Amino acid sequence: MNGVSVPQSQNSSASIRRVAGGVSLYTLALVASGGIRMLALPFIVRLVSPSVYGAFATLTIVVWMVQSFGDLGLGTAALRLAPDCKTPSDRRSLFATMLSARAGAGLLLTGVVILAHEPLARWVSGSADNGRALVCLALCAPFATVYEGFTDELRSRGEMAKVSALVVLLAVLVQGLSVALVLGGGLELLGLAWARVIGEALTFGAGAIICFRFVRARPNLPDFRRLLALGWPIGAMYVLGTLRGLDRPLMRTLTSLEHVAAYEFAMRLVGPIGLSNIALAKVLEPIVYGRAQAHETPAHVDIFLRGYVALFATVAMALSVFGPEAVTLLAPKAYGEAFRVLPALAFLATSEGIGRVVGVGADLAKRMRVWAVAAVLTVVIGLPLSAGLVPIVGVAGVGLSWLVASLATDALLYAVARRLRGIVLPLGRSFAVIVVGVLTGTAAAWQPLPLAARSALLVAYGVAAWYVMGVSVREFKATWSRERRGSG
Repeated sequence: MNGVSVPQSQNSSASIRRVAGGVSLYTLALVASGGIRMLALPFIVRLVSPSVYGAFATLTIVVWMVQSFGDLGLGTAALRLAPDCKTPSDRRSLFATMLSARAGAGLLLTGVVILAHEPLARWVSGSADNGRALVCLALCAPFATVYEGFTDELRSRGEMAKVSALVVLLAVLVQGLSVALVLGGGLELLGLAWARVIGEALTFGAGAIICFRFVRARPNLPDFRRLLALGWPIGAMYVLGTLRGLDRPLMRTLTSLEHVAAYEFAMRLVGPIGLSNIALAKVLEPIVYGRAQAHETPAHVDIFLRGYVALFATVAMALSVFGPEAVTLLAPKAYGEAFRVLPALAFLATSEGIGRVVGVGADLAKRMRVWAVAAVLTVVIGLPLSAGLVPIVGVAGVGLSWLVASLATDALLYAVARRLRGIVLPLGRSFAVIVVGVLTGTAAAWQPLPLAARSALLVAYGVAAWYVMGVSVREFKATWSRERRGSG
């Protein structure tokens, strides 16, 4: 018995360390790519007019939708089916089928966009003259769709270092080329579009070289049927999620492209919280799904949620109170509207992180359709509410609308997950921290309060958030110690 238990323990510890190392490396890659985008952002918004940047933001939504439709949920399905493959050839066939299907879908949808580029450009950006830029952007969709499949293949083999390298490479290429083509070539909108195409194509090439021998096989229909049967609910969720991007054309219709540019700029500033949400999912999944039946799992989810809300609500408040200085420092005056929507977007990102945590019960019960329902609820609430609030409070109305929709979605996910798995979490306290934070942060950003007063407000809110959520450093240390002892 002892001769068996020790290697199992060592394997468990080694597996946990490998997961933690991969997550840490991937998180660093996300931080690096976000930093690269932040470095390029001040140059881009000064090199092109707000109307050009706003047009680029609206046109990108079309490509984003094409990529989502072309995803079909097949990458996630391949990740879940790969462990069941009995031979390496079966595995190669599975991923070759997934990549071929995504490539075919991407090419088909790109052709549709190219054929209808003028009416699409007129609809989203208000001018058919932007059709050439839309055609350029559409060309990157097949590359991006297959590139995501390469990262799924690498993740299935635990090659997070290579995934991380591709993430950084894509950011360097797209952002570097954007600045170079706009600054050196004076191409403005077309420069931003071509930078995206070239960057996606080169990263696709790198992914193809890395993955070629692991996906070199003939695709087959039985594998496609298995992939589609498992993946379509996830693909539907992705498609529904992209409908949120319709807020840009809506803003353009109700206000102007300049306001869209300000909104997009604010979205980039809250990017660090969004990246943290991705890292959150990567950290939480190995812990929760690997020990789904352990009696201490609900306690781990609880402390994770309380720590997340306390930390990132404080970060959101910092972005809110110092938003005017950040916008003034990084962008021309034409982007001044950005600081008004910044508090709502910052706390929106925090609310979306809450949804990732409270919804784990649905994942553990394998009720993936719950996420599709949540996506529908978000769009059904967010878009109509945006149409009503934008004429009243401007661009900030869009951020507030999505925040309301996100909180409603969090409540739905928690209700379903609690019924399925019985995990009780402090969602009411989390909502209180979010609502008080966004109201206080918006008031501080909109009113000309002295910097010292806003700094004091940040400190007071941070202390209150940590107190309300009941976060204790000692508790975190005790939980981590128990986890280490359990894994050892």
